[in-house]
Amino acid sequence: MLLTLKRHLLNIGLTVISIALAVFAVEGALWLFHIPPYPESVYNVLEPDKENGYRFRPNAKSQRSSWEYDAPVSINSIGIRDYDYVVGSSEPYAFLLGDSFAEGHGVNIEQTIAKRLQERTGKLIANLGIASSGTTQAVNIFRRYLHVFTHKPKYAILLFYVGNDYYDNRRFYDHFSHTGRFLQIVSNGYLVDNGTRIVQDGNWLILYNSNNQEIRRTTNPAFHPPKGYENRYLEWSKIYNIYAWANIPRNRDCQINNAIPGLLDGTYDFESSVEWKVTKQLLENFIKLAKANSVVPVIVIMPSKFQLNPDLLRRAGCDIKNLDAYKSIEILEDYAKKNGLINLNLAKVFSTLPAKDFDKLYYLIDVHLTPFGNEVAANAISKIIK
Repeated sequence: MLLTLKRHLLNIGLTVISIALAVFAVEGALWLFHIPPYPESVYNVLEPDKENGYRFRPNAKSQRSSWEYDAPVSINSIGIRDYDYVVGSSEPYAFLLGDSFAEGHGVNIEQTIAKRLQERTGKLIANLGIASSGTTQAVNIFRRYLHVFTHKPKYAILLFYVGNDYYDNRRFYDHFSHTGRFLQIVSNGYLVDNGTRIVQDGNWLILYNSNNQEIRRTTNPAFHPPKGYENRYLEWSKIYNIYAWANIPRNRDCQINNAIPGLLDGTYDFESSVEWKVTKQLLENFIKLAKANSVVPVIVIMPSKFQLNPDLLRRAGCDIKNLDAYKSIEILEDYAKKNGLINLNLAKVFSTLPAKDFDKLYYLIDVHLTPFGNEVAANAISKIIK
């Protein structure tokens, strides 16, 4: 009898332990592979903007989290990711413009490039960066905040991320400036252009054009918005991915953002491309706007980690035979020099770092800079603004 009771107790104990281990395993997998729902899915600091598609909502608060970082995001009263004391009457020494690298994706506000640069210079650097934006939005934001602040900055620093800013520029040109249409049609959880639709067939997500022709398909779950956020106009990154499906036919099999392998493919005539044509015009607009307001324009070229380490492409299944990692960087740097634009090529700065520091620049899985990477970038920028 006693032996039977001991066996029952032992079995119960083993069952409890097994259940506990299973729960820990599931939690570990969710944490390790960043399986949604996760905190970033409730990132909600944006609101619609007719000029730029979206903007920060003043006084909004949210969180960007993954297994690599957990960063609070607070928007101040004038609608930028900056300290509360930065208001219209402040006297910024410089505006920092750009996308998520400027905004500071995955880092605390004091670890952003703008605030690291502020520490280095001892002068106010207003952070006007906003994720998933291109040069069109940056120029519009520059113009807008020249009127928000009662004092004009000495410098306007445009942080240009070569990884996808070229394609962000083309996307905006095609869907807003060129067609005059807004992307606000919901199809299977995505915001798409009028006439375009997405159909789920088993594990496949298939994009069809207005003629009911299949344009692209993928099984990558990262393309699908988190549950509960399918109909948000602010799911801008999903709009970008759909645009990439329809308009960037090369390297279709790469399970990463198509913009990056497109830029690295030497068979693509980049100098004659729409991406470069549009970007040049936007840079001209940036320079003219700055000079018209007695502001010194600066461009900082931010490389993708895939350009600095092309082996990452191959590990992602992108075996590009005609690899030309620095072409789009060199073209941009050459343009800046020919047009008298103060410029900094961070690819050169990053490449000179010792291996132990180079490996700490970017997050392991995420494409963005770590706090250390932001610090290195800010230190380099501080040397070119006096």
